[in-house]
Amino acid sequence: QVADNALLDFGATDSFTVLAVVRQWQTPASSRAYAFKRGGGGEGYILITNGTAVQGRAQVSDGSAIVARNGSTFTAGALTVVGLEVNRSEQQVKTITNNTVDAGGDISSVGTLESSAPFYVGSAGTPQDFELIAATVFRRALTSGELETLSTYFQSRG
Repeated sequence: QVADNALLDFGATDSFTVLAVVRQWQTPASSRAYAFKRGGGGEGYILITNGTAVQGRAQVSDGSAIVARNGSTFTAGALTVVGLEVNRSEQQVKTITNNTVDAGGDISSVGTLESSAPFYVGSAGTPQDFELIAATVFRRALTSGELETLSTYFQSRG
C-alpha cells in the first residue's frame, strides 16, 4: 500500500499506464487486485483479475461513469505482463496482456480519476492466487514498442 500521492492521481485529460508483472496460478475464485487506486465513491482506476478466467481486467470510473475491459486470456503459471492504459488523446481505456493491447473502451464520458485513496499493489487485505513480480505506473500512454520491450524482457525471465 502506497499513501495517496499526487503523482498517482490523474485528471480528466491525463493519459497513463499501469503495469503489473504476475504469475497467475489458477483461475481466480473472484476478482483480485494487481494494482488499484479507487476511492470510496468508486472514483479511480483498478487492474484486477477477471474472476472467471486467467486474464486481467481494467476499470476506470469518475464515481458515476464506469468503463471496464477484459484483456486476453493467458496461461496460468506463466510470467505475464498485465496492464491498463488510459489514453485521453483517443478517449480509450485499454487492457494490456504482454504486448497485446485490446481495442479499448470509450471513456469520453469519464471525468477525473483523482482519489484520496492509497495505491494498492497486490493484496488489499485479501489473499491472492498470484505471484507479483513488479508493478509500475507511467504518467503517459506507452508506445507499442515500449510495451513489446517490457513484455519481451519479463517473459524471457519466466
